[in-house]
Amino acid sequence: MLDYAAGGLIIPNTRRRVTVFRGQKEYYEGMVIEASSLRRSGGSRTDREAWTSALMTQTRRSVNGSASGDMASKKRLEGMLLNAQRFAFQNPFVSTSFSYSVARSFATAGDTPGYVLTIEGPWYHGIDFEFQRRLFGLYGNAFDYLQEFGVPNNLFPPYTVVASQSVDP
Repeated sequence: MLDYAAGGLIIPNTRRRVTVFRGQKEYYEGMVIEASSLRRSGGSRTDREAWTSALMTQTRRSVNGSASGDMASKKRLEGMLLNAQRFAFQNPFVSTSFSYSVARSFATAGDTPGYVLTIEGPWYHGIDFEFQRRLFGLYGNAFDYLQEFGVPNNLFPPYTVVASQSVDP
């Protein structure tokens, strides 16, 4: 995701890895975990894939434009990050959190059991919502507690589920 245009952000260690967590109601080994936009937007599978691809393209363009100082790109990125957290059909990422407790709260929503997944992968390939907001001075206070990290499209390599834990409310 951090494929900024020339002159943009320089990342000293592109091998940086993250450990993030995801809370969900069901999980089994080999389960395909997809971005919300692939599961919750309307139309056929082809329509949902095209929508998700368009959201990813706009996110990348907005990040690159923001890195270049373009104010319209910053405003668009601010809205895209907020909308991804508010509306499932506008989220082209598998939502995860740097916080175990946030993931656990999603897993046990409705006072029912669920699963917390521990996921590892490269930081540079996903999108750290709060890092983007701090870097570009974007609003996001309503959702900063989520400590969200977005994995593009699907939870496939280079991201892997390294542990799953059944949790009770």
